[in-house]
Amino acid sequence: MSLNNDCAVWRSSPGQSTETPSFDRNRRCDVWASTAYCGYNGGPMPLYKLAGFFDPHESHRAQSLAGAPLAPFWRRFCAVSIDFFILALTNAPVKAGLQYLIQQKLHIGENLYDATNGGARVQVRFSMEMTLEVLWTLWLVLYFGLFLRFTNGFTPGKRLLGVRVVSLTHNRLSFWQSVERGLGYGASALEGGFGFLQYFLNPNHQCAHDRLAETIAVREQRGMVSDRPAG
Repeated sequence: MSLNNDCAVWRSSPGQSTETPSFDRNRRCDVWASTAYCGYNGGPMPLYKLAGFFDPHESHRAQSLAGAPLAPFWRRFCAVSIDFFILALTNAPVKAGLQYLIQQKLHIGENLYDATNGGARVQVRFSMEMTLEVLWTLWLVLYFGLFLRFTNGFTPGKRLLGVRVVSLTHNRLSFWQSVERGLGYGASALEGGFGFLQYFLNPNHQCAHDRLAETIAVREQRGMVSDRPAG
C-alpha cells in the first residue's frame, strides 16, 4: 500500500506490504478506481463521506511573496487614518439624507406600533441610532470591499502612502476577502486597540484584521510581487 502525496489517499500496490507505506509522488488520485482507499474499514470510502482532498495552494502563494518589503507601522497608521476620514466625510451627507427621509418624508417615529390586546401590550419601536450604525457598517463594507477588490489592494489612503494589501491565498484579492479585512478593523479595535498592536508581535507584522483575512501589507514598488502567479 502506498500513500499518494497529491491527495492523501491510501492506495494498494501489488506485492507491497501494507505495513510499510511509502510516498508515490508521480501518481494522481482517482477516487473512482477500485484501488482508492481512505482508511474506511479497509475498503473504499463511500462518496457521502468523502469531503475532498487537501490542496496546499496557500503555501505556494505565500512562497511567491517571500522577500516582499513589508509596510512600516507609521505608513499603515497614516493610510488607515486617511481612509476613515474619507469614510466619515462621505458618510455624513448620506446619514443626514437618510434621517431626513425617515423623519420628514416618511414620518416614521420611534413608536411604530403600540396596542393592548387582552391585557397584553404589544409595542414595536424604531431605533434611528441602530439604523445609522447599520448604515455605517454597510458604508465601511462597500468602501473597503470595492476599493480593495477592484484596485487589487489599494484604498485612497494606501495609495497616497504607498501601501498595498496583498492576499496570501490568491493572486488577486477577492471581494469577500476585502470585505472581511474591512470588518476586521472592528476586531483590531477591541481590547483597546490591541489588534493593531499585534503588528509589533507578529513576525510578518500582521494585525488582527490581516490574519483574519489572510493578507499582508507591503510597500508598493514597480513589478509588484502581488502580481506574480502563485506556484
